[in-house]
Amino acid sequence: MVKNLKAIHAKHDKVIGNTDRFPETESGKLVTKKQLTRMWTIASKNNWDKKMVHKAIGEMFALESTKELSQDQFYQLIQMIQGQIITNIDQMVLT
Repeated sequence: MVKNLKAIHAKHDKVIGNTDRFPETESGKLVTKKQLTRMWTIASKNNWDKKMVHKAIGEMFALESTKELSQDQFYQLIQMIQGQIITNIDQMVLT
């Protein structure tokens, strides 16, 4: 599983040009229901709809469902939603 996550991270880094990594200790654990509720609240406050969130997780992590997010991916997605990660709009359009 860790090998697969590294491949996903490499794809993510290529899309947004990010070389910083969250600590890998949590990367194997999936998000909790409470974290998903928090994510949807943050998304809503930042004017992200369901379609935008699912487009982002598909492009960033090659996932189809928010329930498939690892802890590491969850925190990266939250940063992106909050505008703390700047994406290359030519490579990833969220609308």
